[in-house]
Amino acid sequence: MRMTVCMCMVVWVMVPALGSAQSPESKAAVANTGRPEADVKRDVQRKPAAVLDFFGIKPGMAVADLMAGGGYYTELLSHLVGPTGTVYAQNNKIALERFADAAMTKRLADNRLPRVVRLDKELEAPGLPDGKLDAVLLVLFYHDTYWQKVDRDAMNAAVLQALKPGGIFGVIDHAAAKGAGSSVNKSLHRIEESLLKQEILK
Repeated sequence: MRMTVCMCMVVWVMVPALGSAQSPESKAAVANTGRPEADVKRDVQRKPAAVLDFFGIKPGMAVADLMAGGGYYTELLSHLVGPTGTVYAQNNKIALERFADAAMTKRLADNRLPRVVRLDKELEAPGLPDGKLDAVLLVLFYHDTYWQKVDRDAMNAAVLQALKPGGIFGVIDHAAAKGAGSSVNKSLHRIEESLLKQEILK
C-alpha cells in the first residue's frame, strides 16, 4: 500500500511560508457566511485556506479531523468537501470532559453540518473506516499525546489503516528546538520535528 505522509511543523510566525495561493474552493469554505464569528477571528493566525490547499483537501473527499476540539477545522472541512464528502470529527475523553463536548455539540446542533460524523473515541481506536479516507489531519495536538500517555504506535497505525492508498496524514504542530525531543511537550506545547517524523514513519 502506497501513501503520502505529509508533515508540516508550524510555529505561528512560520505559517505565511505555506504560500498565498488559494484555490477557489478553499476560499469559498473560509468565506462561508454560516461560520461562527469566533472562528472567523482565528483565521488571521491560522491561514486556513492555505493549510487546506497545502494538504490537498478537495470537494467530495472523506477526511478525518483528529482531536477536533470545538471543531474549527471540522467546520471548514465540511464546507470544503461539500455534499458529496464526509468529515469525521474525533475527540478523546480528556478533550471532551475539559472543553470539547459542549462546543462540538453546539456546532453540530440542528444538523447544521450534515456531512460531519462525530466520533467520541480514543486516539488508539478512533473509529475511522478502514481504507476509506483521503486525508487525516491532526492539528496542534501531536505533542499532547505524550502527557496524555497516548499509545502513539496504535494511533498512527489506526490512521494509516484508515487511509486510502496515496492518502495524506497531515500533521501541524509547534516545533521544539533541535535536541529537545518530547521534553517540552507540556511546558511549551512543542515537539521536535525529527522525533515526530520518526514515530510516524515507523
